[in-house]
Amino acid sequence: MTETLPCLVRIGDNVKKYKLFILDKDEISIGRSEDVTYCIMSGMISRCHVFIKKIEGVWTIKDNKSLNGVFINGKKLDPQIATTLNDGDVIQLGVRNTVDKQEFIYRFSMSAKVKRARRESDDSVSCKPVQKKFCPDNVDGSEGDSKMKEFQKRLEEMQKILKEKELEHVKMKEALEKEKEEKVNQGKLLDDLKEKEVQLKSELQIKQVEMQTERKELEKKMQEELETQLKERERGLIEKLRVQQDSLVTEKTKVEESLKQEMEKALEEKNKQLEIELTQQRDKLEKVIASKELEQKVLESQLNETKAENIKTKEAMLSAREDVLNNFKDLMEVELQCSICSELFIQSTSLNCSHSFCALCIEQWMAVKKECPICRAPITSHMRSIVLDSYIDKMVEQLDDDMRLRRKELVTTRKALICRGTEKIRR
Repeated sequence: MTETLPCLVRIGDNVKKYKLFILDKDEISIGRSEDVTYCIMSGMISRCHVFIKKIEGVWTIKDNKSLNGVFINGKKLDPQIATTLNDGDVIQLGVRNTVDKQEFIYRFSMSAKVKRARRESDDSVSCKPVQKKFCPDNVDGSEGDSKMKEFQKRLEEMQKILKEKELEHVKMKEALEKEKEEKVNQGKLLDDLKEKEVQLKSELQIKQVEMQTERKELEKKMQEELETQLKERERGLIEKLRVQQDSLVTEKTKVEESLKQEMEKALEEKNKQLEIELTQQRDKLEKVIASKELEQKVLESQLNETKAENIKTKEAMLSAREDVLNNFKDLMEVELQCSICSELFIQSTSLNCSHSFCALCIEQWMAVKKECPICRAPITSHMRSIVLDSYIDKMVEQLDDDMRLRRKELVTTRKALICRGTEKIRR
């Protein structure tokens, strides 16, 4: 029985299998799996490759994220986006394989004449092909069964191979994603480390400045505290002296008054006795006054001693500072001195043997001999050490004015000599 139905007709040379796909349902799926409507056993086809749907009388086709894609009239479809089919459209499933010559190219026909078999159970015409999962090849009997079994075995083997390949593909994707994530994380870690380095450097600089300011403030506070303590001691001693003087004067006045009264009373009766007693009391008073004067002298001596101690502490601080500066000078002369000119490094250059000299000195030396003046190693390379120059300049700023002026004069003269030498070489 012939009918006119919409279908996909395979086109090309030597086409025997999968010749005709009848569109007898509203939705048809084509792929490599057993669960689809039409099964195509090929490595170029995904398990569920494509969906063909009828929506309000219009046929549409949708690529189900297939590996090799779906093409209509030579244009590749976007995955998961339905496009309408017109009569005569050429549909290509997967990429062309020139080695095996597997080209699954079909022409969409809205009304193609198809022979259909009538079933006994139903008088109506069924729209399915003779076999469920693939197109028939008109094979009957036991030979067909044996071929079917062989075909099923091959199908299962192909499915296993395809599953393994898909698993490998998924693993490769996961590995690539992990590598990308690791690279991104490494880049982030490097950025974080750089930011931390910048922050630590800034914090170190801030701490150094704070330490210097704190040191200066502590020195000022120590000086102020010493001065205040000395002033308080002086005030306390002066107040003690004043109190003792006042007490002595009051005692003296009281004793004199009492003596006068006693003298007036005993003048008439005991002139002689009173005179003796008066002389005795006067001696006592003189002794007391002498002891008080001695105490006053002791207090004055203590005051003088405290003042002398203050002066000595100041002198000791100054001498300690001078000793530190002298030690620093000696250290610089020992460690940072050029062995050729016996001066501090001026534009210091370090050789390949790690010995350092002034730039002018080593150039003049190299004009005569190209070997290290200290270890006699051959000179292959030399380079400026700017860090050493800046360190020496900062240290010289802490020294006296004579050293600074001498250093400036040496630097200017050396630079002038180097400029002249470079001009001569250019000429």
